[in-house]
Amino acid sequence: MQKCIKKLSAIVFLCIGCIPYVCHAGRSIEIVDLRLPWKHQFQFAGYYAALEKGYYAKAGLNVIIHEGTPSSVMPQVLAGQAQYGVGHSELLYARLQGSPIVALAAIFQHSPSVLLTNKNILTPHDLIGKRVMISNKDNIAANGDTEFFDMFDKQAINVNQLELLQSHFDINDLINGKTDALQAYITNEVYSLQQKGYPFNIIDPRNYGVNFYSNVLFTTEEEVNAHSDRVKAFRQASLDGWRYALEHQDEMIDLLHSQYHVGKTSEELRFEANMMERLIDRNMIELGHLTLSRWHNMSITFAKLNLLHTDLIFDRLLGFNFDSEKFLQKKLDINLFYGLLAGFVSFLIISILLYISYVRQLSENIQKNKIISLNAQLSHLQRMESIGRLTAGIAHDFNNLLMAISGFNELIKFSADDLLLENVSRAQINAELVENSEQIQTASGKAASLIEKMLLYCRRDGDNEVHNPVLDLNSVLEENLKMLRSTIPSTITFETDLVDQTFDLSNLDEMYLNQIIVNLYVNARDALSGKGKITLKTGIVKNVKNLCSCCQSEVVGQFVEISVKDNGSGIKPDIAKRIFEPFYTTKPVGEGTGLGLSVIVGILHNAGGHILLESEVGIGTTFRLLLPQN
Repeated sequence: MQKCIKKLSAIVFLCIGCIPYVCHAGRSIEIVDLRLPWKHQFQFAGYYAALEKGYYAKAGLNVIIHEGTPSSVMPQVLAGQAQYGVGHSELLYARLQGSPIVALAAIFQHSPSVLLTNKNILTPHDLIGKRVMISNKDNIAANGDTEFFDMFDKQAINVNQLELLQSHFDINDLINGKTDALQAYITNEVYSLQQKGYPFNIIDPRNYGVNFYSNVLFTTEEEVNAHSDRVKAFRQASLDGWRYALEHQDEMIDLLHSQYHVGKTSEELRFEANMMERLIDRNMIELGHLTLSRWHNMSITFAKLNLLHTDLIFDRLLGFNFDSEKFLQKKLDINLFYGLLAGFVSFLIISILLYISYVRQLSENIQKNKIISLNAQLSHLQRMESIGRLTAGIAHDFNNLLMAISGFNELIKFSADDLLLENVSRAQINAELVENSEQIQTASGKAASLIEKMLLYCRRDGDNEVHNPVLDLNSVLEENLKMLRSTIPSTITFETDLVDQTFDLSNLDEMYLNQIIVNLYVNARDALSGKGKITLKTGIVKNVKNLCSCCQSEVVGQFVEISVKDNGSGIKPDIAKRIFEPFYTTKPVGEGTGLGLSVIVGILHNAGGHILLESEVGIGTTFRLLLPQN
């Protein structure tokens, strides 16, 4: 009997112990709503993937995805009509105004918002006096407009100098001349303009030091406090969906057509996906990554534009980023913060005092120069002194060397088959391959030499300076021409006029000379648009009396001259004034860094030389490099 009672008790306790698990297994899947700021498109592909591939279901969630408008998402989430939404920089502004918004993940590390302009508008300064359509001209904190106002502020442009118009989100407003600039997404409207064949330019705030998060997944503090496990599960499932979508883009495009009835073509959706990859930047940054320091920098922009008071920022940013493990305990150490702030302020004051002393000494030296060049020199120094030219120059030069290596490598890959088809002998094929291999070896040697010079520069001190041998100028230039031919179309011809004379240019290292010539040739190639002539010339010029086109210093005396001339479209006077500025470029996004000419003049000035620019629109451009001969 006792044995039976013990067995029965064991069974009862076992059943009682299983009750929680039975209840959990039988609990219905939770239904949650996700609001999008626009119509279905690849911009939200990760959420569709999380739904269709079962990531949400595995997390115990039945997610309903709703289309919306930029202005409707946040009010609906705050009102409890949806638990989750997708927004942009307006989320931060709302948080700083007191709204209980919590950011879960930034899908776009860089904002897609740009200004599309007609072909005559290249820079923000060109917009002065022009019509600019933005999404909400009466509320600049909404829908990403803040980025453009921050760009205008950084460029010292008063918004009252612009004619702001309310956007209708229609690219035909730009095409038909109703506006001179139109706020758009680089992922969408750019494709439409390209297909219509309309000539346009892109002004991207990122090129002017403005970098905002976008496509931010968010919820509310109420949702986090009441359902922190659900928030964690929803966030993780969404990120898993995004990883799948980015790895299976063609599958997602088919899904958008079949399940969501998206009207865009496959080519248009594929363009959107490719542009999004650049904005997500997942090869460099963890998908969904958020930092309080980045939010803080964005908050300072709101304060700078007089949209809020700075005393709101520190307290209201607490808890803005969701931390699945420590959300309720996460606090900033205020004492540590103020200690760091005091240290920073001290450092800033000392830096300002040193800078004032430096400027005062610099001003005393400049007084010795002629009045005609005083303002130009000061302006130049203010623009240049904070730029790390050396690091940027190394990267820029390596890009040109890699272009040469890649070009000759392509020739090696295809020349053998092509020559066999033409019944060319094996000896001739080998000669062709050897020639291409030698050019690759030459470019690789230059790259290795570049690294060597960088290391020498980093190690040298006052007792161990590097002394350069006398350059065989013509030999160096001809070697460069061989290497560059692989990167320049055959429709562009070369001419050389090299004086038969030895020059003592020991102030200029051969690697730096290579860097100068490569940059000038690449610029000339781009100016010719695939057809024309480039002329390289050397010689001795006497009785020079001119002003350096970059630093505006007076150039007098006798110099060794290296000139690169093209018969391209020439440079407009207003652009010629700025081409030596670091990061200034007229090339489309992704096709130029704006560093080539600034690196060139840095090398020239260090070697005691100067540069003269001669250009005429419709005729061509000549860069004259003047170097002192020892």
